[in-house]
Amino acid sequence: AYAPSDQIWNWIFPNVNCSVSDFDLVGVYNDSKASSNGFLGVDHKHSSIIASFQGTADLTNWITDLSTWIRYNYECVIESQNNSTAAVSLGFVHHGFCDYYKSMQMLGLTKDIANLSEKFPKFKIVLTGHSLGGAAA
Repeated sequence: AYAPSDQIWNWIFPNVNCSVSDFDLVGVYNDSKASSNGFLGVDHKHSSIIASFQGTADLTNWITDLSTWIRYNYECVIESQNNSTAAVSLGFVHHGFCDYYKSMQMLGLTKDIANLSEKFPKFKIVLTGHSLGGAAA
């Protein structure tokens, strides 16, 4: 999730030897204002829907990380995107973690995960990320 969008879409990673023949990339999500990035795909070999989140990568992310002394006193509430369900509390987290998650939601990542889950009901959902991306996952 750290690579630029064009590298992810073309699955070009210099100096990395990996085979992804059974992996279908579904989407790349980038919010430059929130400095949040991620991608979503389907791993048919392992029957998995995989969302990967970029971790700390720039000054905006470092400010979020370093301001965690204001810990866990912010209730992260996710509003319904289609008004068919009530708002959902994800619990108390650092506001930067919640903002990162909400930026991914606004880009359609959570909706795309739900759609893939309906399309592949027996597939497990794998959320992964490093550092700040791990908090989003």
